[in-house]
Amino acid sequence: MKTSFSSFKAWYRAVRPFSLSASIVPVLVGTSLAWKQRDIDVLLFLVTLFGSVFIQIGTNLSDEYSDHVRGSYRSKFPAPHKVIMGGLLSPGRVKLGAYICFGIAALMGIYLVIAVGWAILLIGLASIAAGYFYSAGRLPLGNLGLGEPVVFIFMGILPVVATHYIQVRMVSGEALLLSLPVGFLVTAILVANNLRDVKEDGEAGKVTSATHLGERVAALIYIGLVAGAFLFVVIVSAWGLEAPFFLVSLLSLPRGISLIRRVWQRKDRPSLNIAVRDTAILHMQFGLLMSAGLLAAKYFAGTNL
Repeated sequence: MKTSFSSFKAWYRAVRPFSLSASIVPVLVGTSLAWKQRDIDVLLFLVTLFGSVFIQIGTNLSDEYSDHVRGSYRSKFPAPHKVIMGGLLSPGRVKLGAYICFGIAALMGIYLVIAVGWAILLIGLASIAAGYFYSAGRLPLGNLGLGEPVVFIFMGILPVVATHYIQVRMVSGEALLLSLPVGFLVTAILVANNLRDVKEDGEAGKVTSATHLGERVAALIYIGLVAGAFLFVVIVSAWGLEAPFFLVSLLSLPRGISLIRRVWQRKDRPSLNIAVRDTAILHMQFGLLMSAGLLAAKYFAGTNL
């Protein structure tokens, strides 16, 4: 019989807190851009943030359950967050947890639909569906070589644009532009993960960038995504589309360079495991710095892009 504390630790592992930057950063960037342009509704921001986080937690739990049901976990490295495989939580509890998280996200979405309009309903339903079918269903998207485009769209472009829309009630080209580096880095997390698991995924018949294109090409894709995020900042600033404060994002460049070297060398699995974790940290750092730059532009350089 597990104690309440040990049960809490099990759920803490299951939600994979190290990965939650993927759902937090887009909301911060989209809201910061909106705040740069006008005052924001704090309640709408909080509902959007929690809705986004619960969609991702539901996705993580769904991935855990689906891996177990298919038996693909048997060929995988026993990662610390694999709570079913470690006997910390039953498959039924993990499945129920996923449904609860998607349900909470749906409730958040209902509030946003009432407050903002029906356009948010379509975005919310699409996001929940993408989260669920990424790893669940008869043909999971993540097993069909569609992981990178799904993540780029639904954890990069769409949440930034939608978050901005929730605050300003209009689709913005500026939000679309700023969603690109967010999408690059969140996709890089997945590519690093695919490189780490290339052997196990190949044995399980899972199609990823690494198993389908090869490790070297996948490493080049990773490098292009990380380098592209920083190059984007330089180009946007050079074209005068943003205030100089936007360049604050480059403070995370040393970590980006270190990760590019690590992924290109690909010495061993533990090294790539560090790369997955540190890419998530890079994504969070970059997003926080980008948001800080947008807010600095509001208070020190006016509100015009």
